[in-house]
Amino acid sequence: MTLFSKFSKVGFLIVVSLLFCQFAQAEYSDEIGAPADEIWTAAHEALKSYGFRKEDKKNWEMETRWTEDRVKRSGGLLKKFASQVYERRYRMKIHLLRKGDVTYLSVRGVFEIKPMHTGIAISWQKVRAQTPDYQMEQDFFMKILRQLETNKMHQG
Repeated sequence: MTLFSKFSKVGFLIVVSLLFCQFAQAEYSDEIGAPADEIWTAAHEALKSYGFRKEDKKNWEMETRWTEDRVKRSGGLLKKFASQVYERRYRMKIHLLRKGDVTYLSVRGVFEIKPMHTGIAISWQKVRAQTPDYQMEQDFFMKILRQLETNKMHQG
């Protein structure tokens, strides 16, 4: 095997792993040591200021309405050098999964962006999550946990 072919294989593996990471599905989830009803109530209270697009307690799912902000996103091969400020809108999908005595809480964001100040009407485009989006999912998850803790303190 030549030196060139070794580097070609390594380069190929790096490119494939980078592509996989870029298109990975965003989601923040973990096992919670509380009954599903308590988690549902905490999630509802923690997220009510965002409004709800969907609330389905039978299937343990809720989804917030769209919220808009601005975010700096990078793209392309020169990610660290080429970034642009976009209008972003997002909504969070909350799902509880009960397995025996264990309840799993999952927070998954749906993110859309459009360029700012283009002078022409551009529709929203669904995008893959980047680091700030993953952080937002974690922040929503932590809001729910803090509300759960607050509710438990007031109960007993």
